[in-house]
Amino acid sequence: MKSSKYLMILISLATLVSACSRQAPIPSSPAADSPASPMLRSGRYQELDGRYTAIQRRFDNGDLSGDDLRVAFRDFYVTDRSLGPKFDEWVAQYPQSYVARVARGIYYKKVGFEARGTKYIKETSQSQIDAMTAAFEKSVADLRASLTMGPKPFLSYFHLLDIGMAVGAKENLRELFDRAIALDPSSYAVRLKYMVTLEPRWGGSMEEMRNFYAECQRAGLNDAQNKELQGMLAQEQAWLAQR
Repeated sequence: MKSSKYLMILISLATLVSACSRQAPIPSSPAADSPASPMLRSGRYQELDGRYTAIQRRFDNGDLSGDDLRVAFRDFYVTDRSLGPKFDEWVAQYPQSYVARVARGIYYKKVGFEARGTKYIKETSQSQIDAMTAAFEKSVADLRASLTMGPKPFLSYFHLLDIGMAVGAKENLRELFDRAIALDPSSYAVRLKYMVTLEPRWGGSMEEMRNFYAECQRAGLNDAQNKELQGMLAQEQAWLAQR
């Protein structure tokens, strides 16, 4: 069965949440002029590691928001398969680098989503599912490993939340959200991501969405954010009405 192909990923995510407890829709595309790919292709790993470590350090020091950090690391939202070995070389040369490991995890997450495609699961081939699973396993391994490589692994939790939603690991999603939001309580991006996981079409419910919306309101939302979440509630209610 196709569903059995998710087993290893689900186990990995469940193990992740347990390990963390002991240790104290379609993703957007990158900018066409991303500086990361040329540096990867030319093997400028010292420059690459220094550039993104400096960005991560700004977040660690409280000088950059988690949402702005996420935008900076969209430079790794690439799916060119020829870059895989380049990411491997970067990690090999900087085995203790948080940014190298999380960047490769982001890369394989994007590869996995591309392999899966955007159609309903019943319209998705077994080979697509297999390719997605293989990529997600690599991504989860890197994102899990990165958790102990830096003081504030916000991006690791954010991208694990994305994979968890994709594979239906619903029981782990709240804890991944909680760990991400603890590292940046102001993040709207992670709130928006978690709200998507609560949609009925993803196995959630309107009650869960409304409760989380109220939680977000208590945390503080600007007008645009408030309207976006209200729009999600209305859209999902309309979707249910057509079922």
